[in-house]
Amino acid sequence: MVSERDLGREFDKLVGEICVGLGFCGGIVDEKPSHIRDFLPSAGPISAEDFALWALQADGMSKAEYPEHYRSLRNAFIEHMGSRTIDVSEISSSLWVAE
Repeated sequence: MVSERDLGREFDKLVGEICVGLGFCGGIVDEKPSHIRDFLPSAGPISAEDFALWALQADGMSKAEYPEHYRSLRNAFIEHMGSRTIDVSEISSSLWVAE
């Protein structure tokens, strides 16, 4: 289990892992750069399911088209965060939180 103070760092590792290991680094969607940080809320919960959907959307993909990728992304979130849901405030020190 990850302690709360480590979640920002773990979230950074998670985003790095899905980019390098799974190829979800964001892309150009509707002629605009897109990254998972663009989908993060400024406050409130982030679920593993939300994270997986946002990572797919940042690459112009959908859960319906890529269910295996969705599951891999969801599982990576749970593994790194130690929970199915976290509050965005727990990763506020992370460089991935949009300002």
